Amino acid sequence: MAGGSRAAGPDIDGYRHLGCRTMAGCRRVKATNHPSGSKGMLKRRYTTEEVEQKLALADALLNEGYKIVDIARELGVTRVTYYRWRQDQAGEKPAMIRRLEQLERENAELRRRLADLLRAGYRTEAAAA
Repeated sequence: MAGGSRAAGPDIDGYRHLGCRTMAGCRRVKATNHPSGSKGMLKRRYTTEEVEQKLALADALLNEGYKIVDIARELGVTRVTYYRWRQDQAGEKPAMIRRLEQLERENAELRRRLADLLRAGYRTEAAAA
């Protein structure tokens, strides 16, 4: 079936052809019994807490002089995943820092309100005594 459309599924060459119109544009994967269609590792999702813990461990290892390749291996992830986590962490502040900034803004607003009230002549009970 040269140049024709192929159905997805195992072919005579042992590959699964995915929507091929021509062999030049063929996206094929090795046909296996694995549900994902590949023999590679299964994708693992990490929670935010797990990522933060792993990055804290990575920081400690970096301070000890380990290379990124060794750190990624120790964490059980690829270097690409490690760098993606770092990039995500750089763009996103940890929860405690966000909370601190929120409290600082709230504190500043309360101080402004108190100053406005004091300028308007409001006296607190403690100041009146």
